[in-house]
Amino acid sequence: MRVVLALLSLQLAQLALAKKQLNVLLIVSDDLRTELGCYGGDAITPNLDALANRSGTTLFERSYVQQAICCPTRSSFLTGRRPDTTRVWDLHTQWRDAPGAAHWKSFPQVFREAGYVSTGMGKVFHPVSYKGQSNDLAGGSWSAYPQPVGPNEDSLHPLRKTNCGFKDANNTDADYFDGKTALMAAAVLRNQTARSAPFFLAVGFHRPHLPWVVPAKYFDL
Repeated sequence: MRVVLALLSLQLAQLALAKKQLNVLLIVSDDLRTELGCYGGDAITPNLDALANRSGTTLFERSYVQQAICCPTRSSFLTGRRPDTTRVWDLHTQWRDAPGAAHWKSFPQVFREAGYVSTGMGKVFHPVSYKGQSNDLAGGSWSAYPQPVGPNEDSLHPLRKTNCGFKDANNTDADYFDGKTALMAAAVLRNQTARSAPFFLAVGFHRPHLPWVVPAKYFDL
């Protein structure tokens, strides 16, 4: 899917900038395959299925990753360049260090420099350090990059560094990083609609990436 997104990102940026007032919400989910209900998969995804079936929605059925790990593909679709151009083939290389990268702009950076309020949160870029930060705020992609504060159940759990799953019967989505990110995104959206400047908002979720430290209700499904 990220091959298509690399091309769509440039087209979407051109369309949004041409219209000047087109707000953009980009949702990124880690390790999400085509197991969604709208693709005929077994996953229970009613909200995404409803979005996929809405009039005006385009569901891509022939789209493929360029490399089956996170950092190369995110670097690719957020810059519109192939891994062989970004020189990112692993989880540790920073695309801004590639030859020629000084002249490149990321997808959210194009919006920010065009006068948009460009906000990111959660996991959008793969966290590789650049000028002491791992979210590309220092690279110029964002106007702001807020993150949920306080302890998260998924970061505190002893299985967090393993590929094990753990269901928690006592906690809710809001106790986990992704749940907190979703609540923050909703709050930012409400605040952004009151602004005069258009906005680009990117929201990155860690799940369904391992480990599956999540509320029990998801295991119960």
